[in-house]
Amino acid sequence: MALLVLLGCGLFLIPAIVFAAPFLQLVLVLVCLSIYFLFRYNPFTAFLVFTFLYPFLPSQSFEALPFDYLEFLFLCFAFWWALGKVYTKKEVRLLSSRLTPALAFFLLGCFFSAFLVLLKNNYLFSEVFLLNLKDHWNIFIPQPVLGQLGPIRAVLYSLEGILFFYITLDIVNTPERVSKTTRIMSYAAVLVCVVGILQYFLRFHLVRFWVMDNPNLVRINATFSDPNSLGTYLSAVFCFGVFAYLYDFPRTGKKDLTLLAILLFAMVLTASRAAWTATVVCVLVLPAVGRLLNFDISANVRGALRGIVRYGFHVAFLVLIVSILSAAMIDERDPKSKSFLRVLLFTLNPRVAPNVVLKGRLDMWGAAIRMFEEAPVFGVGLGNFGNRITSAPFSLAKSENAHNYFLQILAEGGLVVFFLFILMIVQIFRTGAERLRSANRNEFLILYGLFAGLVAILLTSFTGHPLLLLKLQFLFWSFAAMLTFGAKSSSPKRISPMLFGTAIVLTGLVQAGIIVHFRHISAYEYGYYAWEKDLTNEPFRWTSSEGISVLEVRGRILQLQLRQLNPDVLKQPFQVKIYLNDQLLDTVALTDTDWKERKYFLPDMKQQDHAKLRILPQGTFVPRKFGNDTRNLGIEVRRFVWLCSGGEQPIGVYEREEENGINYYWTQGQASFPVKGPVSKLSFSVLPNSSVLTSPVEAQLFWNDMPLKRLSLDRLQWKQVDLDVPDSSDGELTIRVSRTANPKRMGQSMDVRELGVRVTWPFQVQTSKSPVPERRNLLEHPRLYAISNVANRPFRLLAFSVDHPPPVPVVLRSGLALPIQPGWLATVQSPNPWVSLFSVESMDAEHAHESGKIRLPVNLGTGYWLLRVTAKGYVKTPEVPVARVAVDNREIARQPILSGDWKDYYLNVELGSPGKELLIELVNDTPGPADKSLFIREVLAARKEEETELPKPGWELSGNNMVIAEPIDNDILFGPENYCYAMVGD
Repeated sequence: MALLVLLGCGLFLIPAIVFAAPFLQLVLVLVCLSIYFLFRYNPFTAFLVFTFLYPFLPSQSFEALPFDYLEFLFLCFAFWWALGKVYTKKEVRLLSSRLTPALAFFLLGCFFSAFLVLLKNNYLFSEVFLLNLKDHWNIFIPQPVLGQLGPIRAVLYSLEGILFFYITLDIVNTPERVSKTTRIMSYAAVLVCVVGILQYFLRFHLVRFWVMDNPNLVRINATFSDPNSLGTYLSAVFCFGVFAYLYDFPRTGKKDLTLLAILLFAMVLTASRAAWTATVVCVLVLPAVGRLLNFDISANVRGALRGIVRYGFHVAFLVLIVSILSAAMIDERDPKSKSFLRVLLFTLNPRVAPNVVLKGRLDMWGAAIRMFEEAPVFGVGLGNFGNRITSAPFSLAKSENAHNYFLQILAEGGLVVFFLFILMIVQIFRTGAERLRSANRNEFLILYGLFAGLVAILLTSFTGHPLLLLKLQFLFWSFAAMLTFGAKSSSPKRISPMLFGTAIVLTGLVQAGIIVHFRHISAYEYGYYAWEKDLTNEPFRWTSSEGISVLEVRGRILQLQLRQLNPDVLKQPFQVKIYLNDQLLDTVALTDTDWKERKYFLPDMKQQDHAKLRILPQGTFVPRKFGNDTRNLGIEVRRFVWLCSGGEQPIGVYEREEENGINYYWTQGQASFPVKGPVSKLSFSVLPNSSVLTSPVEAQLFWNDMPLKRLSLDRLQWKQVDLDVPDSSDGELTIRVSRTANPKRMGQSMDVRELGVRVTWPFQVQTSKSPVPERRNLLEHPRLYAISNVANRPFRLLAFSVDHPPPVPVVLRSGLALPIQPGWLATVQSPNPWVSLFSVESMDAEHAHESGKIRLPVNLGTGYWLLRVTAKGYVKTPEVPVARVAVDNREIARQPILSGDWKDYYLNVELGSPGKELLIELVNDTPGPADKSLFIREVLAARKEEETELPKPGWELSGNNMVIAEPIDNDILFGPENYCYAMVGD
């Protein structure tokens, strides 16, 4: 195991030093060598130095810093420690501990959770995964967005924390060393407090988010990434210090009281209510809980602390009651309080809604629970919560954590990892309790302080995320190691660790098999920077040296928009090559800073669900002269759009020209020409570009999605082309050339275009004598109808005009059949099963609109129901009103009301128990110019039989519209053009 640590640390240290700037390389080598000499001198001294330093080191949370010094220092430390064990002590195994089975199982569960999310959507075995892994191999360079590599980072953090546990066990192996280590930790915490107190008075390096959240109150963060994390750190050290240093106050511990007072004062300045609560509970309530469990510590303490231990719970309870009554009488409701006392009064005010007190955390907790319901076994993937929370149905504006570490573990790791995490925590406290019972008085007080510090960290984890941060992981695991050191390893009697581990592995492999069997291709990419917005508020992003996107095929035509803002483009044309599935599709010449649009008909995508698009700019530039931007930028790219039809005119061509009475188009790398009406033969002429003088140019011809012919053009002259095409009505001829030519680059003229071949237009069309098989395209030009959630999966509803729908329709999306339930149509058309739950004619005071809500007492039995809500909205704002529909406080849909006219919205619901209350509320109302209104005219319900399956999202009839539901892809800009539809019938 020590050899693995040595190899792993070296694997990550090498790229950190090799890829750093030259001056930084020298600094990193000196740091690494300094740690080596410290270890050669004394490993325990090296451990104390690291323990003292790590609270002060910047971490990845500081986005402005180019390097993660904390992680680099730790891996240097772990590297020399492992090297000492292997080459000096000749040991390759880590120190045994009673926690080892629980820690091993927890890491195994974390591994499978991360592995499964990387396996999903075919990402793990893709070229994009390897490219992203290569770019992020240097883990010390802070990455604002790791994207789908987030699970690897999460597993590494867990590994590093648990590795520090074993290092602490190995080095801090005597009571005297525990005492010295905790002293050093306390002194480091006091210095952190000094930085924080100075920050409070001088206002330096305040976190912008917390300043914006409440500009009336200064919240310090000192050397930590946010005030709540600092609060957790100070609470844990303070709780430890109270029991470890004030056991005989005032006879001893007067100097320690001063240090603890500084810790307490700084903790108050963090305004972290979780830290305040954890401190009160650990100092005043925890001893009382211990007495209930026959674990009385009062015999080991004297003086003032004995009184706190005996009567602290009663004092805490009395103060809490008085505080709640005071808060109720003062009625403080301002969430942006100007003093720490008002923060407390606002928090304890019973008139303020809990979600307001918790600053929206209940919404995050609900999202975590719904995320867990999506994947209950191994979760949505360790480290993947931030990515999922920005996607539908949650759709937060920015990546967030759950603000509850336990719920985050449940959502990301599922029941397996959550159970293993709880098992690990229980084993820590169980082992610590056994050590406390057998310890002498001096050891007991330090161990009890460590116990209280761990409890403080876990209590703050209910509303925060301390164990997501490396600094607090080191604090937690060092406390756990010192609390449990000396406890001999023992295996559980009832269940074999091997059997338990085998069960986890088999569960993970079964889950992996299910994913492989049912996986689908989803969009993922490489080589793009974060999304930005241009002056027209349209989203775009920069590529780096290349951009690769694996896209789900959603239509016949792919539309791109490119732009180059490098001013050098005005002096020399800038080329961009576009590849489709590793074949050159087009070469684009950019000559100015305007957006350039390209459309490509994709004839060879007929049998493919996905396509790999590669955008390769001619070069990159660093825009240092425009600011502090140090990125290597290629070109700007807007969101990709799939189109159903190219229209009446050719696409992929330049302006129409005429020469000697011949009308023609110059093509780009690929061009498509629409042919309307019946056709069996096409005739036209082509002329290649001037590069044909050096080598032949090939042109590949497609009719719709069928390859027809390859032309080899070796002369600079017109060539007549006669093509026999399958008898059909309407179609698309696509010409793809092997090479384009830029006349300006070739020194022939000032023409900067990338030219393919000249094609005469219009074509000469011949029709066959036999009748062309008729194909009815009943659905054209879909329009957005609504968005709905079914079982927490978002769907877009697109409406089409249908005069005579076929009896058994088949909906095709990119050639793939969607599931259809014709039984839906009968339910929607027939008025017999509908039961009225609400209508404006029967509205009384009980149903009145209050604060944008309607609460309806209903009597819906268990089973499947279809709800029809007739609604309209005030939609003259950029954001349409959104109605939240819930049964017994369980959300079943979040429905945007996209029309100012009365429309019927159909919603599915499955009730496991009778529904007693229906809630419909406007959830995105904002006062002022962006005010929105929601109007409800009628709510009906239709019962489905128990034995019938809940209809899948398919289609339904609304007036003269056929409404079709499609799952929303969270990775693309929403719009009706993102999917193409056709309906055919017998």
